[in-house]
Amino acid sequence: MEQYIYYSIILFSIIVEFLYVYIIIEKAIERLTKKRKSRYEKQLIPEIDSVINELIDKSEVTNPDITQVRLKKILRSRLRRDIVEERIVYYLENFKGEFREVLIKFCEDYGIVDQEIKQLNSRNIYKIALTCKQLGEIRSKKAIPYLLEQMPSSIQDIKYNALLALAKIGEEESFIKAFTQIDGSILLSERSIIEIIDSFEGEKTKIYSKMIHAEDEFISSLFIKSAGNSLEYSLVEQIASYLGNESKERRIAAIKALGNLKDIRYLEKITNLLNDDSWEVRALAAKTLGRYGQSSVIPNLLEKLSDRQWFVRFNSAVAILKLDKELKYVDKVFEGEDKFAKDIIISAMEDLDLISKIVYEGDIGSEHENKLSKLIRDYIENGGETEND
Repeated sequence: MEQYIYYSIILFSIIVEFLYVYIIIEKAIERLTKKRKSRYEKQLIPEIDSVINELIDKSEVTNPDITQVRLKKILRSRLRRDIVEERIVYYLENFKGEFREVLIKFCEDYGIVDQEIKQLNSRNIYKIALTCKQLGEIRSKKAIPYLLEQMPSSIQDIKYNALLALAKIGEEESFIKAFTQIDGSILLSERSIIEIIDSFEGEKTKIYSKMIHAEDEFISSLFIKSAGNSLEYSLVEQIASYLGNESKERRIAAIKALGNLKDIRYLEKITNLLNDDSWEVRALAAKTLGRYGQSSVIPNLLEKLSDRQWFVRFNSAVAILKLDKELKYVDKVFEGEDKFAKDIIISAMEDLDLISKIVYEGDIGSEHENKLSKLIRDYIENGGETEND
């Protein structure tokens, strides 16, 4: 037994030593690579900038034969090719205009796009995801069919970066096709997908007008919300048509989008949704009405202070406080008998940092404000009970 323990200790020590040596070698290689890259950057970046500036100014280089030979030699090295790609991506990300197409063609002509596409055959999932990202930054339409092939992937990073790449390339039909291929199997969060849709660099109206009517209600709702984020006023009527849709997801998406667009023509329809069967819809409708700045909806919101769901009550209270700047309606709540309404108004006032201003800062001005201050103070001091109680 002792001999077994002895051999185990020796084996463990050898493994630890090997790991230690491996880490040292890896760190040394990493430092060496960084030094080489830094040296190459000093040499190559001025040269690359010179070629790019010529392309931008003239759409062609002065000595194409010499440039081609030189670039082919540079691009043989993966490290040097990475530097060239990073510099081109810098220009593509930070500058817009017709020369973008010239730079994209440059990447295609010199095999940069082809080299990246080959990397998609890797067995390393992280390398595939990074390659999808890189193809998106280059924005070559040549990569579209290969990116679409990644859509059935169950790996979230690959799916996310492939979708984001298609958004940056900005070709409408392929972007729409990507979403039809991931129907029912999408693994990404709602926020991630909306960010991807928001970042689409092509003609957004075209994809919105198609995809807000998608059969899949989840995908349809994502495009509706994104259309609201992008302030697509031309689609207001189409979006508003979903306020009465049987799908809760679509109703919620339509409310959010119209809340961003703030088209008062649909104020009444959103107000009616305060009585929706779904508490999520009621809560969002209350929150959205607070953004419109129309005090005419306050009586409807006052009724929802007694809603059976806390979020509906709270959102209604916050909306009332935002709309009722002079607090003309709040005193009516404290003169009433509804304890739910009083408690939620106080909770909302605390959240908006209004309690200290109204209740504890003494005389605050008008007779109405002083009356309200006393009503709230008395209610708080009596432990949530009114004098009538």
